[in-house]
This record gives sequence, C-alpha cells and structure tokens, in this order.
Amino acid sequence: MKNRALLSFAFVVLIFLAFACKAPQQAGPAAPAGTADKKPAAASKAPEPKATPAAPTKTAPEAAPKPEKAEALPDAKKSQPPAPKDWTTIVNKDFGIQFKVPAHWNADSSEQDGVQMFVAASPDNDLEMYVLVNKDPNPTAKEILDAVVDSLGFHVEGEFKQVADGLIYAHGKGTDKGKQVGFYIMVYAYEHNNYVAFITTPSDHMDKNDETMIQILESFELI
Repeated sequence: MKNRALLSFAFVVLIFLAFACKAPQQAGPAAPAGTADKKPAAASKAPEPKATPAAPTKTAPEAAPKPEKAEALPDAKKSQPPAPKDWTTIVNKDFGIQFKVPAHWNADSSEQDGVQMFVAASPDNDLEMYVLVNKDPNPTAKEILDAVVDSLGFHVEGEFKQVADGLIYAHGKGTDKGKQVGFYIMVYAYEHNNYVAFITTPSDHMDKNDETMIQILESFELI
C-alpha cells in the first residue's frame, strides 16, 4: 500500500492449498441464507507469510438492490449501529458478497495461483480490507482464523468471540515489515463456503478506527 508495508497475500494460497490436500476440492453451491452446519475438526498448519497485492485504485461500484440478502450477523447481535446512509455498498459478484463502507472507497479483485482476493481500501489507505473465500468444508472457523493470523505473524488480543454459529471475530496487533498495525478479522463458515475478512489500520489509528472497522465487518451480506 502507499507509503507503508502491505499485509501478506500469498499466505492465502498456501493456507487454502494446505486445506485442499485434506479433501477433494469441489465448487459448492451458493451458501444458504440459514444457519451453517457445524464442521468436523481438522488439523491445520500455518504457512509462512509472503507478499500481498497493492491497494486498489479503482472506485468501488455501488451494489444494485437485491430482493433477498443473507446477513451473516443478525441485527440483535450487532455491536454497532447500522451503517450511515451516506456509506457505499460495495459488491463482489464472484464471491457473492457485499459490504457497506464509508463513501469513496476503492475496491478491486486480485488473483494469484487460482486464488482470488477481494481488496478494498479507504482513499488514504488508512483502512484496508481483504476478503477471501474457500470451498473446503473440512476446516473449522477457528482453524481458519488461527491459520490466517499465524501466517501473518500477528497476535490476537484476548479470546476470539463467537457471535453466531460459524461466525467468529478476533482483534489484535502485529508487525508488518517493521510497522505496527492493528486488525479485526472475521471468519464466516458455511457448509460449502468459508469467508475470511480482515481489516487493518496503523496501530496508532486503532482507537480512532475501531468502531468503523467493526461496523464494516458487521455489514457483511451474501447476495
């Protein structure tokens, strides 16, 4: 990203390829709007961190209205108020997801070795969001969270929080090429699709951006 170190990207390829070795990879059907089935436990090994793509420079398109959406987190369990009306809804049709973000964010997709990542960032790159999807039904949400955080060399502060069946959150801090960053990460595990979204900001901006980071993650919906 501009003027500061980027988070790891190729770790995604290694994580998901490692999971893929445990069970045949099949493109599953679109994730159901209902509660996810629980997954059997499966051991996972954290890969080594690698490099990441640059921050997007293309303005994020607004999502077209959809008749039905599946919210990952029920309103009753959200810790933040609904996104302001002037926020933008950004969508990735390949993943079948959308998020609400402050206006004027940039968004784009990057692909490496067949693994695609949805990247979104504030115009000043103060906040950067990465979204991945994996169709291996074996790893649990906690195993995926541990693998991603470990591969980044980050530290989760406290315990992860399970807010719904298959949906967990964690936050913490880490060092990326000598610079301190803070992050929030969400793992949303469905029967056939596992979604991972994490948002980062410089550590000294964590207090300022804390509520916004959570609010963005809580706006996650399937389309």
